[in-house]
Amino acid sequence: MIRPEVMVSYLNKLCLEWDSAGLSLGSNRSCIRQMKSNKTLVSWDSENIVLKDNEFSTLEEYITLLSCSQYTLVLFDGSLLQLSYTLERNEVVGHRLCWYPSPIDVTGIQEIDEIIFKIQNIMSDNSNVLEEHITNPQASYPISLKGIYNRSPLRFDFSVMPDDKKDDHPDVHLHISNENCRIPVKTPLCIRMFMQFIVSNFYHNIPIEGSLVNDLPSWENNDMLTAHHRGKIHFSYNR
Repeated sequence: MIRPEVMVSYLNKLCLEWDSAGLSLGSNRSCIRQMKSNKTLVSWDSENIVLKDNEFSTLEEYITLLSCSQYTLVLFDGSLLQLSYTLERNEVVGHRLCWYPSPIDVTGIQEIDEIIFKIQNIMSDNSNVLEEHITNPQASYPISLKGIYNRSPLRFDFSVMPDDKKDDHPDVHLHISNENCRIPVKTPLCIRMFMQFIVSNFYHNIPIEGSLVNDLPSWENNDMLTAHHRGKIHFSYNR
């Protein structure tokens, strides 16, 4: 049982710990929004919620999310973290947990606005030679798109589906590279488990022990896999 105001404090604790450690470029406090059917959304506090207006895993989407402040936390390397939970009668019935890596090297950048400015400069500096190369591929032009990375976001989604749709659309699933990619996941993820996955796989120099990860809130979750999912490649873990 988790009350919405407690979930808000959990997400704000995450931001506080990473901000205090000097490992973030910015963060948004979380807030409570009332939804239909007596559900409550606990998510980042921003005037405009932009989640579906851009294609998943594109440069456009990254820039939109960053410029519209659609994140819980911006890490030191420009990666975005989105953490939101849907509650019903103090039970977690949904979540969106996303790590959105930066498409550029942000070394030396101190402000979020500088990331967008650097992306614009890289694209502008190479747009003319790229156009000439496309129209005349036999010619030799100094095309340099170094510093632009092709990195996929990782997004763990949870929503309870009708029984006749669960096999095709797992209650808990992981999106990689494509919106239609849904890799089954055994259980919904608590805040600690999500951050353990991200840090252990992408930030090897950051310790798992301590307030940044292992001191974050955790709670028990039910096994949501169907028999169909168990016969496929899926994500699982033991607590």
